[in-house]
Amino acid sequence: MPLLKLRGRCSLHRIAASTVILRVLTVASALALAACGDATEPVSEQARAPQRVEVTVEELKPQTWQSTVSTFGVVEALEEVNVAAELSGTVAAVHINEGDRVVAGQLLLELDPQKRQFAVEQAQQHVRHAQAALKEAQLKLQRRRNLSEQETISKGSG
Repeated sequence: MPLLKLRGRCSLHRIAASTVILRVLTVASALALAACGDATEPVSEQARAPQRVEVTVEELKPQTWQSTVSTFGVVEALEEVNVAAELSGTVAAVHINEGDRVVAGQLLLELDPQKRQFAVEQAQQHVRHAQAALKEAQLKLQRRRNLSEQETISKGSG
């Protein structure tokens, strides 16, 4: 699964963070209440005397809040559109970025014209070949008609 960086407000992360805070406060409250209960054992005078507790004091300083959370997950779009080209080829230029809004008829990308140009040249060669074959067949037909009119060729030969 890809590592994602989520930015902005995300209600799922706020709910998860508030749930964690609520659980920590519940545990801390339970420990505090347990510590305040009545002692069932007699307390000695040494225990009643104030005890020294070492305390560290730190000055609060403003810090930058980290507004992103790195996590694993899958992102799925609300809408999905499949785009297919009528021709195959190498993409020469892309005119949009992922996530851009597009409208019908907008140019998304350009294919390298070299493959299309090659296909056009091949088609033109086929056309020239077919035209030459047609011309040859027409000449052959005309010659046979002439021979048939002169009756120098039998009508069944061909």
